[in-house]
Amino acid sequence: MGMKDRLNQNLQLSQCMTIELSNGFNPESHLCLPGSRLTGHVVIRNPKVLSVEVIRVTIYGISDAYIHRSISGIRADFYGRGFLFQEIKNLTASPVTLEPNLEPGHRLPFEFTIPSNTTPMTENTKNFINKWQRKESFAGAQDMHTLPPSFSSRTKALLGHTDSSISYRIDATCTKAKGGTSWLPQASMPLHFSPARSEHNPEPRLQTVKSQHQTKSTHTPTLLLHIPSISYAGGPFPVMIACEGIPSTIPVILTGLEIRLEGIRLTRGRSFLFGEKECSEGQDISIIASKDFSVNIGPQPINLMNAGFRSGIPQSAVPTFKSFTVTQMPYIVHTSYTVRIGDETVKGKAPDSQVEMLPGVVQAIASS
Repeated sequence: MGMKDRLNQNLQLSQCMTIELSNGFNPESHLCLPGSRLTGHVVIRNPKVLSVEVIRVTIYGISDAYIHRSISGIRADFYGRGFLFQEIKNLTASPVTLEPNLEPGHRLPFEFTIPSNTTPMTENTKNFINKWQRKESFAGAQDMHTLPPSFSSRTKALLGHTDSSISYRIDATCTKAKGGTSWLPQASMPLHFSPARSEHNPEPRLQTVKSQHQTKSTHTPTLLLHIPSISYAGGPFPVMIACEGIPSTIPVILTGLEIRLEGIRLTRGRSFLFGEKECSEGQDISIIASKDFSVNIGPQPINLMNAGFRSGIPQSAVPTFKSFTVTQMPYIVHTSYTVRIGDETVKGKAPDSQVEMLPGVVQAIASS
């Protein structure tokens, strides 16, 4: 047998291990929720005798960041990795020799419970001279925080790009026994995690922002916007509006309104030579954008949803969270408007505010 054939055979042998989850759970199409109980088997279908020291299965969550910059042929890459949690279970208590068994194979059961929060772990510090700097924007290895959702994104930047991701996986591996076989099977399965809550979605908590204008008359109207400070992905974004400082004899009409959310995601990494680097990525979510309507407003707040507006937050909006290398900051609310006060048209912008994005309640599907 030639070297190429031997390598191909070893590759095929190394892939004879699979992970099967029970109860019809399909990680490619179903969500994995906090507190989910995962049961399954590591299945080994080995065409040859397999001698191993231990067979283990690991479930873990990882936050990864990669920052690439290049100028005039000089390239700088910054990497960051932080473990959110990790649980390891040995499926064998002592070295074991498995006889050939293609069908049904050797089936080793396992069980895990998905946590709701991170667990204290040591960050990846190998091969780096420069140590991480503690920053309030990022949860350190010993800081407990809610597990963030699975996601992956790439953002173009000046002189390069930035990748950030949160991923969850189940891995099955073997360690070589003394005098055992040289090939070792392994398997890996991704999990799609959503930090859904079991309780009911809360009513969005409102905050008030004020904006004053000097009109041609002697009146100084104050526009009051009541907008959420806490909301959730997939939920409504209620807006209430009022106007003070104008006599009731002068009509005040809202004729245009634009509200958008700016999501700021922070990533950080480090290189062997250049130390630590942090960068931010922005994402825009349009909530309201209308310029052809007419709503009379006065000193009593009016709910614009009752006036025909339908504003909501996309289900895909990433909830705010902190992790060791990737952080989703609270969303910044940008608001601009047009009002007609008597015969005068006034355009303005309300002061920016923030809204914390919670995960929405998601119903788990048990089987396909």
